[in-house]
Amino acid sequence: MATPKPYTLKDGQTYYKIQVYLGINTNTGGKETTTLRKDPMTDQRFKTPKEAEKGALKAQMEYEQQGNRKTEVRKKKGETFGDVYHLWFEHYKTTVEETTWVKTQRDCKNHVLPVLSKYLIKKIDVTKCQSFYNMLAQKLVKHTLMFNYARSVYKFAKTMRMVAGENPFDLVEKSKKKVQRVIKDFDTENIENENFYDKEQLVEFLNYAKKRSDYKKYTFLHLLAYTGMRTGEAIALTWNDIDFENFTLNVNKSLGSGENNRAVVKFPKNETSIRLIDIDPITISVLKKWQNMQRGILKRSGLHSKGKKQLIFHNSKNEFLQRTAPRKWLLPILEENNLEWITLHGFRHTHCSLLFDAKVEIHEVQERLGHKDIQTTMNIYTHVTKKAKRKVALQFANYMQTGIATEDINLVMSNFSYYLHQLEQITSEIDRNDLPTNYFKELETHQEKIKQLQNKKLNAILNAI
Repeated sequence: MATPKPYTLKDGQTYYKIQVYLGINTNTGGKETTTLRKDPMTDQRFKTPKEAEKGALKAQMEYEQQGNRKTEVRKKKGETFGDVYHLWFEHYKTTVEETTWVKTQRDCKNHVLPVLSKYLIKKIDVTKCQSFYNMLAQKLVKHTLMFNYARSVYKFAKTMRMVAGENPFDLVEKSKKKVQRVIKDFDTENIENENFYDKEQLVEFLNYAKKRSDYKKYTFLHLLAYTGMRTGEAIALTWNDIDFENFTLNVNKSLGSGENNRAVVKFPKNETSIRLIDIDPITISVLKKWQNMQRGILKRSGLHSKGKKQLIFHNSKNEFLQRTAPRKWLLPILEENNLEWITLHGFRHTHCSLLFDAKVEIHEVQERLGHKDIQTTMNIYTHVTKKAKRKVALQFANYMQTGIATEDINLVMSNFSYYLHQLEQITSEIDRNDLPTNYFKELETHQEKIKQLQNKKLNAILNAI
């Protein structure tokens, strides 16, 4: 038994404390120790070393009466959940890509092992599993995924004949209530995350991005917005993925994070993510301008271009960008210009919603974005249409107040914003020879529509908005 040690309170009174070895916890198989300052029976502080020693004996007896062991039993390999997890994980690594098992390892380290690792695998019952699920469901959107990792570990233990009977994780009652995803704005207040822009917001963002950022950053953000690519897909692009003559982009790879944050080139998320998509003349011209600028940057930096296999977006060593780099480009643009919050993935959502606004068929949107499941595309469509319905009352009020239909208001403002954006693109960076002749006719048509509608009390329209 440890030697009691004196300690003094603020009132000057001296008492004694003692370090006590209680025994072996039957749930975790681990040693349990505690520091006693009071008698477990009387709750009185120890005034002498002798009182402290007696209190230690009482604590050991009480602990043993709770069903715990006094002496240590030698553990077998794989006895705890943590032991089984490590055996399972070594097998799991052989069945998935490196980027997948790295993510799984991180998730389990953060959300599964801190709760379950010390439990003896044979002592895990439905009660513990239910408690674990309830805890996950209260704080995680992807709680089912974390729970399924734990269930897989127990299933592995059954396969290895470490446990018998039913898998207690299969008997858990799951909640149907979804955890609402929230994000923090720049003032650290929680706000609902719609995470996509309408057309006017996107035009505003890109204008600020062009003024604030260097051209590489602007090109990257423009490409996300105009193609709906995933961030990892855009980072992995090389110049041979762009067909400047046929105005197409080949999405055939993605960048993921391997062990120790090592950059790993992999296939896109699923088979349908490998796709050939059309890109517009403006995006082609933005890419051409960046390609010319990139050659000069590499030459001045003493770096050699890799030709057609040259990365479109590279770091200072002409290697892959860190996946976190584009987010660092995005945040200052949003903060400095007080723009609506959006994430990088939000530009993919934006592209999808604007395709629906443009009356593109759902199956075409699915193919362009590489969604494996049409339901994913439908979910975004439902979100967009619900948002549109909320505008009905405002449209009625505007009409009653001004006598001007919302359709006319939208046509003026939408075409006006679109015209200015397109005109700015053409005058600042686009080689007119890169664009088809009818492209300019389209711009002239938009300009003519604006002139026609100016006679419909444009000032009243602007006030209504």
